[in-house]
Amino acid sequence: MAYKGDNSTISLVVENNGFGKPPTAYTGGKMLQNNDGTFNATRNALESEARTPNAELAGVRLGNKNVSATFPVELDPKNYSKLFESVFYGRFDDTGTAQVVAGGTVSAAKKYQLAVNMTAQKQTSLGAKIGNVYRLYGISDAGVQHLEGVVVLIAKSSTQLTFMHPDQKAATISNTTTDISVAPVNTLRPAKQLQSFNAEETLFSEDGASQSRFMTSGAIASGVSIDLPSEGLIKGSFSFIGSEHIASKEYKKFDANLTNGSAAHTSVTPHEKYDPLVLQDGAIISDETDTLCQWLSGTVNIENGAQTFFTGCSYAARGSFSGSFRVTVNAEVLFESEDDYIAFESETSNKMMLRLKDRTTNQCLVMYFPALRKTSYTKNNGKGLVTASIVAQAVVEPEAINSMVMGQYEL
Repeated sequence: MAYKGDNSTISLVVENNGFGKPPTAYTGGKMLQNNDGTFNATRNALESEARTPNAELAGVRLGNKNVSATFPVELDPKNYSKLFESVFYGRFDDTGTAQVVAGGTVSAAKKYQLAVNMTAQKQTSLGAKIGNVYRLYGISDAGVQHLEGVVVLIAKSSTQLTFMHPDQKAATISNTTTDISVAPVNTLRPAKQLQSFNAEETLFSEDGASQSRFMTSGAIASGVSIDLPSEGLIKGSFSFIGSEHIASKEYKKFDANLTNGSAAHTSVTPHEKYDPLVLQDGAIISDETDTLCQWLSGTVNIENGAQTFFTGCSYAARGSFSGSFRVTVNAEVLFESEDDYIAFESETSNKMMLRLKDRTTNQCLVMYFPALRKTSYTKNNGKGLVTASIVAQAVVEPEAINSMVMGQYEL
């Protein structure tokens, strides 16, 4: 009976006992929806080219196992949270509570920013932190109600919070008295907190009944490439490295009670259905002249430099370490005017905010880059518009602390 690799399911359980070790419980594994990928194990032969005929060995000596995988998915606001945490070596956090400011004041001194007056005590309760993602809602003044939505905190004082807000297109907003509420949104920053998974892949035969199972321990998301077309669904391709990759007959290495062909990951959490995400806002804003150019299409590539390491010829990886957190952006952008192009061309650093949301609600993923440096720049007018192709690297911004921040808002 033939087994089809693309007719499979993957479930992931977080390894809470350390890299490559069986988790405390197999229940609660998260189902990975798109399975156009699989974990592959490779093993090299160890032979010396310097051996003479008289010293040749009778057989091939097998080396260590190397396990890798790539899984493309359609991104949504929640199902891939743990994978993003593994890529970032961090955790989503929304410490703080929503704050209601009754009869408060909002204003703006420049485009794409909004200042909200808030006492220091309320800021502390909110958990206000530069670079974190927040949601503005409950605005009572009709003149500024269009500014409700997800934003990023870029500056604060003892009496005021200033947010990056791509929808705020007015050059200035005079002090406007209004009720407004500010709530923290799950925010993820790069850190050094390892997160690995126990991944069980179930392959189904052509008759749909027979099954074959494989387990990969120590599965770490080592990076993700996110495709962001201006019109079309948002896709992400997660790369993995792993430790051992074994068939179900060897599941005793994980749990002696498991029998051949039986599922290790029981009570799997199903994939939650969301409307697909599209790119609602793609704003790159220059640091000096506050010039905005619109994202047309492109990719964001994130790598954490994770690698497995072996001790001698141990076959299975003994652990994992992370390297540099590196973010590369490739984008085609549109300028609203010739003056905007001239101003943007001379900029050395930019802020970028990408808001990925569904078409019917405010559920979204937000990617914020506090400092983005262009490494190449090509002007083209192929569409009869002033456009440019940009390659850029995200760098560490002292106040925001990180080279990239991700926000996750779900209803």
